[in-house]
Amino acid sequence: MLANTPLVQAVRAGGLWAATFWAAGTAGVLTADAPCVALVRRRGTRIDVAVADPGRTVEVVTLTLGLPAHGVLRADDTVTVTPGARPRVTVKLGGSAGRTHVAALSGPGSPRYGR
Repeated sequence: MLANTPLVQAVRAGGLWAATFWAAGTAGVLTADAPCVALVRRRGTRIDVAVADPGRTVEVVTLTLGLPAHGVLRADDTVTVTPGARPRVTVKLGGSAGRTHVAALSGPGSPRYGR
């Protein structure tokens, strides 16, 4: 268990982090600036990110990851990624009816660098 507070519940299992943010906060390698549900999975040099707003109350959320990423392998058109030592994943949630938005990032040592 990474966190179990009124503001965030989060767990980690190996290379998987799962968090429900009821407000802006931090849990393990995840920091969210607004309420959302986030899943981050690191497999080798790839980092997969999935974000949703089941409450349908947030227009935009930015996640900051404590996992370095050098590039973007793929991302939904609603997702903008700023790679770096602490990459930022900004997601346009408004009007998406709670659906999940995804991105795949290339981490250190990755032979492929995306956009």
